[in-house]
Amino acid sequence: MKPCPFTQAEIDELETTNEMLIYVPQEISEAQMIETGKLNTNFRWEVEQNMIKSPMTDESHWLVCSASPIPEMLGQSTQAISRVYDEEGLDGMDFRRYLAFVLTYRHLTNEYPDYRQWCLLVGGHYDRSGISLVGFDKYGNFGHHGWMKNFKAKMSGGRYVAFAPRKHINAETERLERPRRGSRNKATHDAGTD
Repeated sequence: MKPCPFTQAEIDELETTNEMLIYVPQEISEAQMIETGKLNTNFRWEVEQNMIKSPMTDESHWLVCSASPIPEMLGQSTQAISRVYDEEGLDGMDFRRYLAFVLTYRHLTNEYPDYRQWCLLVGGHYDRSGISLVGFDKYGNFGHHGWMKNFKAKMSGGRYVAFAPRKHINAETERLERPRRGSRNKATHDAGTD
């Protein structure tokens, strides 16, 4: 397991900020996550795996995301959600990270997130220019649908991911601030221009 790049202070505050720490292991495939989680799906991964694109599939990584049982910004379009996350130095959830989130959330709460809600995975892609829409139906089945990037509906929203602003913790890097939802602090962005 890769060492966690979040400081102990950042980890200690997660319950207060209603967030959770997620580990996304490179060595476990999406199919294995679906199988490990015993997720009943409304799609065939063997078919969809060629259409769903997630970044950072060749590297294990840690992230922080909301621990809310439902997505945020319900009724907003994927472009609006992406814009907010970008302005705050955050990334959107993608399919692989979403599976790791679902398994962690289920382990901690014994429930599925996004029950009868849909999460727009603005951090990934579906086919050439689409977006994945995921969630759990009233029967507890894990659903996936490919949609256009301008899609919005009152029962769909987004989930952000925040990465640590460091690869390793040392005296110099532990003072760096991580990106936070609702904060437009430019210092937490990976890069930018003045």
